[in-house]
Amino acid sequence: MATATEPVTTIRARDSAEQRIVLSGVSWETYQKLSEEIGGRHVLKSYNRGVLELMSPEAAHEDFKKLLDLLILVLAEELGVPCRRMGSTRWDDPTAKRGLEPDECYLLTSEKLAQVARKRPEKAEECPRPDLAVEVDISRPAVDRSAIYATLGIAEVWRFDGKLLRIDRLRADGGYEPAEVSRFLPIPPEEVARWVVVEWEADDIAWARRLRAWVKASLAPRAE
Repeated sequence: MATATEPVTTIRARDSAEQRIVLSGVSWETYQKLSEEIGGRHVLKSYNRGVLELMSPEAAHEDFKKLLDLLILVLAEELGVPCRRMGSTRWDDPTAKRGLEPDECYLLTSEKLAQVARKRPEKAEECPRPDLAVEVDISRPAVDRSAIYATLGIAEVWRFDGKLLRIDRLRADGGYEPAEVSRFLPIPPEEVARWVVVEWEADDIAWARRLRAWVKASLAPRAE
């Protein structure tokens, strides 16, 4: 656990959608021990070379996260994209001393799903790294999560701030750049945001039914 000498900063978003606690001077061993003790329930952890951030999501954050997850599942099904949902699995790079838990993440290529099919993994280190991760950031993260994602080699990250969504694609040089459309699911970021914000409704089933109809009528023909 963190020692008394490790500075602690607490950051709370103005709309109370997220609470962030930042610890500096945390060893890799402490991060690993803390992750094992508290798991991933209700607290998402990010570790970047001595700086540990704990983020506790509240209702609005979880609502956006689950809606994006449902959207990705519907898109993959209707567009014939292979999909394995990996949730908030913790991904670590011990050599770089970086690791994090995304809001959601996915395997979206046949090759990676084939790896999982050969042997159902029990731990993250037995599984290929995700193709896509989802980040809901109502407040600004204190840890450079982009650098962690780049170290982990995550090809695409969807970042949503409660209003707008940005699709970041990993470049060959290890940085991310905004993309006009997802590499794995051919949908532009503004359409994702429209469905999550403007087209939202309380009934997830009714919402998914309307989304599915739109994908069949409008998005699938464009993807052919």
